[in-house]
Amino acid sequence: MSKNRLLVVANRELFLTSTTKGSSVMPSDVKRFVISGLKTMTLAGVGLVLLLVGCQHRLIYYPRSYSNQELQTALKDGAVKMEVNTSSGLQTAFYFPSHSSGKSFVWVVCGGNGSLSLDYTQYLPRWGRDTAYLFVDYPGYGLCSGSASPAGIRESFLALREPVSRALGVPVESLGEHSAVIGHSIGCASGLIGAEVWGTRRALLFAPFTTMTEMARLVVGRPFCYLNRHRFDNIEQLRLLGARDGRAIIIHGTDDEVIPVEMARELSRLHPSTCQLEEVPGATHNDVLHKASAMMGDAMRELQNMK
Repeated sequence: MSKNRLLVVANRELFLTSTTKGSSVMPSDVKRFVISGLKTMTLAGVGLVLLLVGCQHRLIYYPRSYSNQELQTALKDGAVKMEVNTSSGLQTAFYFPSHSSGKSFVWVVCGGNGSLSLDYTQYLPRWGRDTAYLFVDYPGYGLCSGSASPAGIRESFLALREPVSRALGVPVESLGEHSAVIGHSIGCASGLIGAEVWGTRRALLFAPFTTMTEMARLVVGRPFCYLNRHRFDNIEQLRLLGARDGRAIIIHGTDDEVIPVEMARELSRLHPSTCQLEEVPGATHNDVLHKASAMMGDAMRELQNMK
């Protein structure tokens, strides 16, 4: 073996020996540190997943019951309880008959996730009483049993078809032509579900989101937003509304701090032939109905007179 090759072999053995000796202490410490860090990250990730899966209902819905005073006020104003049974238990909506005889039309009102439907009766003087109104609470809200979910809300609308048709004096199959929905926040998604069930073609939407999963992305980011189990999807529901030759007027505050106005713009962009967007300068999430009162009545009349 030549002298140069001996030198290379010797240097290689020296390098390997040095590396082995140097790794006898430090790599084990580093290894323990890395394993400990990975365990901590894994436990934190699993904990967050369990929190989002187990507690997401409480992050979305804020149900409460009616006080006796709220109920008595509504009943004195002419409200009639409409009680139906679903797999969630007894569901109670409130029907306000029209003050005009011969008017077979009902506006279905669905509120936000922290509201009860009767909270919106304060707008009845502005809306007028020449049509009927149905104020729908979600399972777990107001007098309703159960726990809110898209499926539970759909069931409620299915069960309400017959009693509402009977109150209006119209066949069940034509209920869609005698109805329109008003929704606020998550009530837009609920109202659009009801519109699909009834075949309704008219919707007045205040501060709608695109999808609940996209709302979750704004709060917890990706990939955790995909753990959302309450798949409200206004993009799809507006597509279905358009397929029925329907129309939606969207009213959204430019300063909405809960659901950004960009979501309403996205809905309008995706469904230009179905949606008409009206932005209210300076309006926030909870005062948009107040600040839009001037255009609200016009929008309702426009939709109601739609052929």
